[in-house]
Amino acid sequence: MILGFLNLILNLRSSGSPDGKTLLQAFSAHGPVWKVIGVTINSGTPNMRRTSIMMMKTLLLLAGALALCLVSPSRAVIWQWQGEGLAEVASPQVTPAMSLLFPQTAGDLDGDGAAECLLAAGQGLTITDCRGGLLWQSPDTWEVKEAQVSDLNRDGQAEAVLLVWRPFKPWPVDRFMPAGGRISAFHDQNNRSCHVILIGWKQGRYRELWAGSALIRPLSQLKTVDLDGDGWQELAALEGDYDADGAGGILTVWRWRGFSFSLAAKEDRPFRQLQVIGSSKQNWLITR
Repeated sequence: MILGFLNLILNLRSSGSPDGKTLLQAFSAHGPVWKVIGVTINSGTPNMRRTSIMMMKTLLLLAGALALCLVSPSRAVIWQWQGEGLAEVASPQVTPAMSLLFPQTAGDLDGDGAAECLLAAGQGLTITDCRGGLLWQSPDTWEVKEAQVSDLNRDGQAEAVLLVWRPFKPWPVDRFMPAGGRISAFHDQNNRSCHVILIGWKQGRYRELWAGSALIRPLSQLKTVDLDGDGWQELAALEGDYDADGAGGILTVWRWRGFSFSLAAKEDRPFRQLQVIGSSKQNWLITR
């Protein structure tokens, strides 16, 4: 079913950006499934129309995700966690429970039962009470590229996951080590380095729960998603190069291991975009 839908999207690309009527006509003309949906919306019973509209909404949602992967000649690749790593798989079967998964920007960060919100503030970030009250603000030297709410450190309490660029600093111990400077090249030409930082509630205030050293290679397009179905989220991202031209990089998946992240999977192919689709039972990564 989904393969036919992919072909439909490819065919529609040649006619520009179709409106809803054009899409409905195309669906109705594209095999028995689309005919059933089109006829039911127009002349079915109320329950049948509601079911068909739900199916149409699901397909349109997936169309958005898949169209993003098809706007360039790059081939869309769908990844599923199998065993101990990622495996390239055929397109999953469409179900009404499927949806695009977007980063969460609100959640209960301090355990009081009420949600807090992440809001951009210039190049920085604030945590608010979702009613305008300021609870935390990132330092002026930080450039917060991405932010979302998750529980990547697996302590049962949500935290803010930030992708931060800030002025590079070597390890303090480098001043005393005879062979220091092992991270001295981990920055761009402007002496700024990339970090993943967890901000959360501890001992009565918001603070850094964990801040990684300068990354060997900068990350982008962070996705927090449970790929292996164990109830805990992994961190998926594209890993590029400092001062590289253009966005994207190789696909990487990271997992929390007690005190820090370790690499769980890597695909040494360059991609420019990373998306997530999922249902209540399974999540997939889509790259192109």
